[in-house]
Amino acid sequence: KFDANGSEKSNPLGLVTGDFHAQQADPLSLKATKEMIRFFEPDKVVLNDFFDGASVNHHEMNSAAKFAFAPSIEQERDVTLKLLREFSRISKEVIYMQSNHDNFLYKFLDSSDRYWRLNNNYQISCELQSYRLRTGNHPIVKLLEFDSFENLTFVKERDNYYIGKVLIKHGHEGVSGTRAGFTALAKVYNYYCQGHNHNPSVFRNAVSVGTNARRDMDYMLGADGVMP
Repeated sequence: KFDANGSEKSNPLGLVTGDFHAQQADPLSLKATKEMIRFFEPDKVVLNDFFDGASVNHHEMNSAAKFAFAPSIEQERDVTLKLLREFSRISKEVIYMQSNHDNFLYKFLDSSDRYWRLNNNYQISCELQSYRLRTGNHPIVKLLEFDSFENLTFVKERDNYYIGKVLIKHGHEGVSGTRAGFTALAKVYNYYCQGHNHNPSVFRNAVSVGTNARRDMDYMLGADGVMP
């Protein structure tokens, strides 16, 4: 395939993005990713940790000082949904991987409903819990209105999704129910690509893709190994 200048370009089967954390997405990395999608026109665009979960972060619920400054669930939904729609418009197909930050919603809804009453979250918390109990689906499906997207596929964390012969996972799932890092998963899966780790890595036939989020997120302490 050739671009307007007559230069040959690839048309890849897929583009696996780093963890976005839409509430804390890095503007420059976001711009570059959109340009890559438009230029390369991949058949599938894979999104990792697209929902940040700042509004339902179980690590901060017991800190009144921190949680008071968190966005409401509706505020975070609006930011995330806006960005998801932008990706849907420029992509042939969007693959949304269930990620560990999506699962913050599980932990939040399983917590005491006294937390639901903070930050004007009570009504939407009740709606998400009702949806979850009624359908058995992940609450992120309702929160981000997946059913309204014609070109979005939601991949559950227990499912194996392949692009060609490469297995795509988020990377938080572990091995045999125990936590495992990228190298351990690469040894199990061989042809493998994941998000989750914010530092890109290559091991044998496997790739960890890095992040599209800010490099200075609050919970990231210590030496900076993060890279878009």
